[in-house]
Amino acid sequence: DGAATRGRENVNANNATEFCADRPSDRSCAAAADDFGRRCRLRLELSSATLSFVLATSLRTTILAPLMRMQSEKQSPLSPLVDGMDSIAGEMERYSHGVWEDAARRSNVMGNEGDRSSSFTGHRDPPEIDLNVPVPCERDAARLFLLERKIAQEPHSNDNLNGVISTTDYDAGEGAGTSGNFCRLRDIITRRLLVEYVRAHYDEEFDLATHPLILRNAWPPESFDEGNIRRLTPKSILNDPQLSDLLLPNFFSDATKTGYDALVPDEDQIALSQFVKGILSGRTPNAKIGTQVIVERIPELRDEIVPPSLARELFGWTTWLDDWKKSAKEWLGPTVGGWIDKLPDMSAYPVFIASKRRRAAEKSSSGNAHHPRTDLHNEPIGNVASQLHGTRRWTLVPAKWSGLLRPAVSKRRGYFYSDMD
Repeated sequence: DGAATRGRENVNANNATEFCADRPSDRSCAAAADDFGRRCRLRLELSSATLSFVLATSLRTTILAPLMRMQSEKQSPLSPLVDGMDSIAGEMERYSHGVWEDAARRSNVMGNEGDRSSSFTGHRDPPEIDLNVPVPCERDAARLFLLERKIAQEPHSNDNLNGVISTTDYDAGEGAGTSGNFCRLRDIITRRLLVEYVRAHYDEEFDLATHPLILRNAWPPESFDEGNIRRLTPKSILNDPQLSDLLLPNFFSDATKTGYDALVPDEDQIALSQFVKGILSGRTPNAKIGTQVIVERIPELRDEIVPPSLARELFGWTTWLDDWKKSAKEWLGPTVGGWIDKLPDMSAYPVFIASKRRRAAEKSSSGNAHHPRTDLHNEPIGNVASQLHGTRRWTLVPAKWSGLLRPAVSKRRGYFYSDMD
């Protein structure tokens, strides 16, 4: 049917072309020609904007970044050159942003300037899936079970009558209304089943590489009970000698700031226990850390972030190179093994800790009284964020909207940030 439809469209297009060739003054033909011209101009503008952004990105990463690292002080002879090239790259980025936003307004994807917060069309919340829901243990049966029902975010007594399941509908060891035992979804989920389920119930165009997704209860809820030992909690950090004495190379003393500077940490060193005590006591309510040092020094902590089997199945996570580097360093000794560290890691594990508390009637140095935050940005690698303690408000954006967030390449670090107020 699809091939036949495309065939009819091609025939109609050819007939219309022949008709307009014989009657160039016909109004419908003139309108079609104008529309074709607008489309061509739009494609050229968008192509030039994309090329400009690519060139600006290349300028920042291949030329500007090395020059900035060569600068030893502000009055370096390289400063005028660096500043001039940075200004050129900024103008190229702003040109790209303007073209992309203008195209979005003309196509009614975005409203007029100044009305950005409520102007995006086609917005939908990211899918939320509770991995603690009970499903049949047999994978084919679980697939049919999930495709026929949508997982509820809040338990309801009549969910099954409406084709919805929640964590309270079944006991994990019993199959109510279905033959066989029930397991938790996290124990049988596969990447293929996850994508198929989301496409069936949320978005038929869903792709893990380009669409945000929220997975709740990746860990069993009972694993966070008081009796279970988890080292990546404020209490455990203070009581663990290995963690409490860990020296961090930098931190954010005021994480309520906004803009590019808000993504660049201070230079001061601080012990991890000292930092945690500061935010718990309220002495430094605006402080934040985002560091890879914790997991780099204590690699076994990575198994507390996301269940390893789940990470391997859903996200292709692997640690073979990191494990090999560790073994090679131990075998070769510190002198030769130190060179192993020059090999890049396959994964990075930055740990973020901050307070959600805010001081009343006190403003931070940035002029606002908001709680600590991280401005909108994305890393140049695939991201899986795992929240292990407390609460945090997240802003997740599908990749297709990236061009409308005024992306810019970091000047000194490896990420893109949103250059929006």
